[in-house]
Amino acid sequence: MSLAGIKTVFCTLPLMEADASKFHDFVEACRKNGVKHFIKTSFYTSYGNYPFPYVKFQSDCDKSLTEPKEPIPGVTHSTMPYTILSSSHLMSTPLIYQGPALRNDRKYITASYSMGVNYVSPNDLARAAVTVIADDKKHHNKVYTFSNSGPHLDKEIATSLAKFYGAQIEHIEIGFHDFQAVLKKRSLPDWLVDVMAGFERMKASGFEEKKAAYAHVKDIEKLIGGQPEDFDAYLANRSAMTRQELAGSAELVIDPSPGIDKLSVKDEDEAPVEGGGEGGEDEEKETAGGGEGGEEKDTSEGGEGGEGGE
Repeated sequence: MSLAGIKTVFCTLPLMEADASKFHDFVEACRKNGVKHFIKTSFYTSYGNYPFPYVKFQSDCDKSLTEPKEPIPGVTHSTMPYTILSSSHLMSTPLIYQGPALRNDRKYITASYSMGVNYVSPNDLARAAVTVIADDKKHHNKVYTFSNSGPHLDKEIATSLAKFYGAQIEHIEIGFHDFQAVLKKRSLPDWLVDVMAGFERMKASGFEEKKAAYAHVKDIEKLIGGQPEDFDAYLANRSAMTRQELAGSAELVIDPSPGIDKLSVKDEDEAPVEGGGEGGEDEEKETAGGGEGGEEKDTSEGGEGGEGGE
């Protein structure tokens, strides 16, 4: 991978089986090649003390950017300014990772024990990313934590999903271990079962029903210049959805095929990025997700980190 001439990197990490050391090596390569600004999506850092695999992975990756580094001789930008966009559960998660059950079985299965969930729209995360890329120096060495204005209940999400799919969706609340069993029956790899079950355990912890979970809502309001999308607004914004999100909705029915009617992780080495970010126009070269170089006045595209994000 060549990083020569790259000045801005916008990086999203999808759900994947990996350790933080690979990301650390990439960050160090960026520093040594004089990258001026590294922008990364992440997950809600308040979960840092909880034993959730995905949170630990994102937290370890973040430290590669935020912890002080020794200067690199001869490299002007050895400190490499960063911006971290940290969000909670993305609203795209049910559509992407429970798509087959929603489309075919008309069931939304959770293990949140009826606790409120801090869902964030991937569209808001994308808008925030555009703001940071377009006016990067203003956001150097900052960590933004995104939340919605209040919690959503999964039973309410099921009602919204029914409108989206144009059919009744049954919300089924089960226990944590039963949820793990459901995922294993879908032939998901063990690492992804652990991550997805971990998301449900986060919900069930009850943390996202506390006011402290929404203390950072002004971060996202500041960056997007308005109120964050609620779940219904996200589902109504079909023009911003990826093919995976939109598949099977009331407005787009895709013919079943092995690549669409199954969870995408069965057909790819990495799970898809949730949501997408659209880059701003810049005179400098940019690359998305740590890819190989961009072109002058090019845009960056990336996803969620949130959970994906999730």
